[in-house]
Amino acid sequence: MKFFLHRKLQEQLQLIQEDKFQIYYLISFFLEFIHFQVDQQCSSDS
Repeated sequence: MKFFLHRKLQEQLQLIQEDKFQIYYLISFFLEFIHFQVDQQCSSDS
């Protein structure tokens, strides 16, 4: 029983790790996008 619970915990942790990675990926993508937009506006101003 204990082993089973441990197993489940490992799986949950694995999922959390993957989620964190996806969130990190989305945030970095989003930041890149904003950065790009700002660059575009700056270059269109000058």
